[in-house]
This record gives sequence, structure tokens and C-alpha cells, in this order.
Amino acid sequence: SSSLPSPTLKLTGHKGSVYAVQYSPNGDTLCSSSFDMTCLLWSHRDDDEEVASYSNFNVLTGHKNAVLDCSWCDNESIATASADKTVMLWDANTGNRLRKYAEHTGIVNAVTSTKDTSILSVSDDKSCKVWDRRQKRPTVSLEMSYPLLAVAQSDEHVYVSGIDPKIYAWDLRRPSHPVYSMAGHSDAVTCLSLHPEQTHILSNSMDQTLKTWDIRPFVASQSKR
Repeated sequence: SSSLPSPTLKLTGHKGSVYAVQYSPNGDTLCSSSFDMTCLLWSHRDDDEEVASYSNFNVLTGHKNAVLDCSWCDNESIATASADKTVMLWDANTGNRLRKYAEHTGIVNAVTSTKDTSILSVSDDKSCKVWDRRQKRPTVSLEMSYPLLAVAQSDEHVYVSGIDPKIYAWDLRRPSHPVYSMAGHSDAVTCLSLHPEQTHILSNSMDQTLKTWDIRPFVASQSKR
């Protein structure tokens, strides 16, 4: 029932720890980011084969420190976050860098992209920056009191968290302060993932737990999330 040539595959090529992997929206390409300052792009399927082969067809090079996260913007472009304090946008087909965003003053820990032309990044500099892919400067900067490690976005809100284990929801139309927060973790939150139907957020924490949060707008009380 699987398109894989075997139940378990081992993809080799990085020379350092691998920090993130993500499929392209159409599922044809896998991107992996690493401590070796590169991203490797893997073809899920060759045109003339019926099963996946996972050949490495491109290497993204240009960061000057570990690449900590990656996020596909569409099937043709991908954004990366790095310990060199930058976010970069790449052409997945050619491997060329399209944009370099260098407004963060600390390590950029996570990046995510939206359905429109936006990229969001969070950093040790305690900010979440919103980038328009067509511009070099951020369009919005959300300021927090602690370093940020994780970010996700729904149609309604941006969700950020980090050293402060609360998860904060922001409305980009009113970026002066968070709309609400969700408390439950007792240690830093390192990753946030949005449910495909945008009904829940899944959080991963250094308190050794995963938690799922109801973010539907009709929840009667914020405390019941």
C-alpha cells in the first residue's frame, strides 16, 4: 500500500546533525536542514519509476551557520532559518538564493510560510518577524519578553512560543499585544504544528510532553482551551 521501495529508508549525505525535514506541498520533494550549514533536496519519485527512489538532486548552500528549520512556501520555493541570524528564500529547482532577510539580531530558530506571500520567523532576539517574499524588510515585528523557538499560523492568528512555555496567539491586524495565551507546559516549547483543518495546535516541549490545544473560535472560555 506504500509508494516506498521498502518500509524503512536511510537517506545519507549530511555531514552534521539534521534539525528539520519537510515535504513540499505536492509531496514530490523532501527537504532536510542540517548543522553542516546546508539543505539537501530529495526527489520522492523519478518520472519513469512507479515507486519512490529518493535521489538527492540539489544542495542549498549559503548559510554561514547551522540551518535550524525549513518550510516550503510552494512547490517551487523554500524558506530556511539559521543560527547565522538570517532567513533565506530559495528556488528549489535551481538551488539559487532568491532573498536574504537579515533583520534578526539573534539565532533564528524556526520559520513557517503562509498561503499568501508571507514568511514568519522567530528568534532568540525575542521577536517574531513577518516577511513579504517580495520585500527585504519585515512588514510586522511581534515583540516578546523571552527568546522564541516555535511558530505556526492559521487564517486567524499567529502562534508563538519558546522559553516562556505559554503559547501566545497574535492577530496581525492588531500587533501591539497578544490576543490570548495558552498555559500548560512547564518548560520551553520547541515546536508548534497546525492541524490541517486549523482546529488544533500541537506543541512539543522540553517538559517531555506533547499537548494539543483547541484553537477553534467558538470555545466558550479561553481557560478551556
